[in-house]
Amino acid sequence: MLKNKLMLILIISIIVLIPNVLPHLDAGEDKAIGEYLMDFSYSPKEPKIEDKVTMAFSLLNNTNLEVIEPESVWIRIASSKEVVFAGTLKQESGNVAFTYKFPYTDNYIITARFLDGKETIVETSFSIKIKESVPAYYYILGMVVILIIVFIAVKFNVLNKKLKKLDTK
Repeated sequence: MLKNKLMLILIISIIVLIPNVLPHLDAGEDKAIGEYLMDFSYSPKEPKIEDKVTMAFSLLNNTNLEVIEPESVWIRIASSKEVVFAGTLKQESGNVAFTYKFPYTDNYIITARFLDGKETIVETSFSIKIKESVPAYYYILGMVVILIIVFIAVKFNVLNKKLKKLDTK
């Protein structure tokens, strides 16, 4: 009986804590806007072009940090050249979270507009930089250069030993 009660308490605790755990990914930013606190977080911390980036958006009361649950969140992702994504997402468990693969390296502006029906509660923008990854051939090229240096060092050492033998004769 006690075991069942503890299990029930554990399950309820997990359900209650899920909205507070998910938004805290590897990196992000909180913005206080009037009575609201907008929490934007993402993972990985330093996203590269080949990464799938998980992003989460939450809206909290700035005074008591209670989660505010609007009807939906409109998200727009824009590069310095164009808008690459725009859509309205339904909030679940206190936040909106999704995974996105950025099309190219750039500094992106991510705008989040929290909506209650068609009325905007609050809107703000965040930035994220998507970096170029190091191509695999750079690693291969580096290994080749290291092997050439080792080869030259070994040859130089062998030559040096031969010269010392000649000098001693």
